[in-house]
Amino acid sequence: MRSRDMGPEEAFARAEELLAKWLREEGGSRLEIETIGIGLVQRDKMWMTVDGEVKRVLPESSETGFAVDHLREKQVVAGWGAWTWCRLWMVAGEWVLHQECDWMREPVLERPPIGEDEYSIELDLYPRDAENIPVWLAERVAANERRKAANARRREARRAKKEKERQAAQAQAAEATDQQGGWETT
Repeated sequence: MRSRDMGPEEAFARAEELLAKWLREEGGSRLEIETIGIGLVQRDKMWMTVDGEVKRVLPESSETGFAVDHLREKQVVAGWGAWTWCRLWMVAGEWVLHQECDWMREPVLERPPIGEDEYSIELDLYPRDAENIPVWLAERVAANERRKAANARRREARRAKKEKERQAAQAQAAEATDQQGGWETT
């Protein structure tokens, strides 16, 4: 079954299965994943403990990476939207994927920085009840709406100026035509 056809429980079970397989293959004793997401932007950081040493890792299988990446969209909660921060971890021998999520935490991404539209996109994709919109998200959405309104006003002012210039040029051309071929009365 493709991940887009899975429900939240199936998507989580698939991620658990693939992460356990990866941890076994690598001979790791622990796997930790931190995911931050807002709008269409999502970043994962993964660490695996192998022989007592913690290393930053990336799964070789794109299927494993996609399984983790799709959890956010699959675990949307009505009225709460999608979580913005998540920690996953698995310990070898247990082979159980544990999860801790936060729907109210402000995501901080160093590279690339979060685009201004992502906050509005977040609420479009994953609607929240008003009481579940954190202050930081409401402020960013409002700032983005003000920015878009200011841009629209600037575009309209430029359009109006160009139209006025166009009309003035037409009037001058018409006046020049009248003077060249028109009759003068005295």
